[in-house]
Amino acid sequence: MAGFAGGMAVFGLAALLGVARPAYAPPQPIAAAEVAAFTALARFGDLELVGVELPPQPLAVGQPVPVRLLWRAAAPLADDLRPALRLVHQDGWLAAEWSHAPAGGRYSTDRWPVGQVIADDYLLLPQPGSPGMFTVEVGVRPFGGDWLMPAGAAGPFAPLGQISYQ
Repeated sequence: MAGFAGGMAVFGLAALLGVARPAYAPPQPIAAAEVAAFTALARFGDLELVGVELPPQPLAVGQPVPVRLLWRAAAPLADDLRPALRLVHQDGWLAAEWSHAPAGGRYSTDRWPVGQVIADDYLLLPQPGSPGMFTVEVGVRPFGGDWLMPAGAAGPFAPLGQISYQ
């Protein structure tokens, strides 16, 4: 019985270290050679958006929109900041919104080193599915706090580009 219990303990530890730990590990930062080419597209306090990847071609109605945001801490961040990504239809209605800590909720901004670029991936599906042009917008707020105003913007969301659905 003791051998069985010991074996199960070893198996549990191996599963914890080999499966659960990698699944919740912070993402790898973007390579230093690539970081030099990034300039700030939008700035929310000390958090800079330095890159955006949107699909280049029109999407079919019902197909999700893959979006990658690249973030950098310009100074030490004291708060856990939460980006919110939105799709707004050309007629003005909100089609999709998703908010979480960067890197799928695995890497809160208050732990980021200054200057490190982190990729933050989203998959948005507009509801209801409708053809047309959608504007992709991003906003940032501290966990439980008010929206941060992006530098030079009229509201809390900065436009990033457009997606076409056919």
